[in-house]
Amino acid sequence: MIDRKLYDELGGLRGTFVRGDYEDSDLCLQLTESGRENWYLPDVELYHLEGQSYSATAEQASDRYLANRYNAWVHTHMWHDRIEQIMRDQRATAATAPSSRS
Repeated sequence: MIDRKLYDELGGLRGTFVRGDYEDSDLCLQLTESGRENWYLPDVELYHLEGQSYSATAEQASDRYLANRYNAWVHTHMWHDRIEQIMRDQRATAATAPSSRS
């Protein structure tokens, strides 16, 4: 969930990606870069009916695969270094956090 004003301020989902895949992750990383936090709420359930806009033909499956691979490449090109930094920061935070075990 994101406030509409903030969504609009960031430009919404970028048109950089073709036919779906990775726009949500891209938006979360844009939020991180703008100083916002992303929260994980493990008790929240979401049902995502992924791929409903794709037909089941072999040609469409091939198109979807190619689009996904392209989007993965774009996302990696744009965010690889930042994702690596976030992961390092998370590991460092986890390593220094006090244990809840007795």
